[in-house]
Amino acid sequence: ILHFGKFTFTPGVRHEYITFKRFDFGSDDLERVGEGEPRSNTALVLLPGAGLNYTLFESLDAFVGVHRGFIPPGSSPDTEPETSINTELGLRYSSNSLSAQMVLFNNDYENLLGADVASSGGTGSGDLFNGGSALAKGLELEIAYDPFADGPFDHLAMPTRIGYTYTDAQFTSTFDSDFGAWGEVEVGDRLPYLAEHQLSFITSFEVKKIAVDVSARYTSSMRTIAGQGDFIDSESTDATTILDAGFRYTLSDSFTISVGATNLLDGTYIVSSRPYGLRPNMPRAIKFG
Repeated sequence: ILHFGKFTFTPGVRHEYITFKRFDFGSDDLERVGEGEPRSNTALVLLPGAGLNYTLFESLDAFVGVHRGFIPPGSSPDTEPETSINTELGLRYSSNSLSAQMVLFNNDYENLLGADVASSGGTGSGDLFNGGSALAKGLELEIAYDPFADGPFDHLAMPTRIGYTYTDAQFTSTFDSDFGAWGEVEVGDRLPYLAEHQLSFITSFEVKKIAVDVSARYTSSMRTIAGQGDFIDSESTDATTILDAGFRYTLSDSFTISVGATNLLDGTYIVSSRPYGLRPNMPRAIKFG
């Protein structure tokens, strides 16, 4: 870490060399007395990155960062590692009662990795496979505030956090995939199961031994198959708004009782079309603890 004036520069680099090996004994050699069917793969990557922070005022900083990302490919010899160039530019404010952050991000991916899992309609082998390239860019906003952190009511607490993310993610190459959610991909197709808008609100009101917690989450509709243009009902999820609430009472330093409800309004939404048809969200659930 280098400091000069109001600037803080944080460079870094990581090198990874990974060898993957797998021996498949199948279902006929349960005692593993044979040699098994071997396969192997290697990954060799150099991962540089750098961040620069500038103090505008006592509580306000501006920052920028560029880093190379990496996901290892697994043991299949035909699979390449996923790599990305991740860039961010933002402002960060922090005081005793209020903190806030705004970040613009741009993530450029090569050799996207998918996994063959039963939950997405695959065989369940767990093998990784490559897709093409993609670009995800957007905006993140976060505000955290406690109105009672300063002043005469500091025996109360009401920590509140609001977060919002806008994401524009699309494929930047054309390719064919056996993965049902990708299929025949064209340049400009939107990535499936990635919401364009996500909003969350979390707050707690705490006084002495009592605390009431409330949270709400909004997620916009998502495609279930890569594509572009207007959404199709049979190939998209519903927009969801989920409200949770809870109550906590502290009897002693070592004993607390609680009751909570997830999906308090018992809304029903389509959240997936894999595997094998439409899937609903979790219904209302009551928890005691």
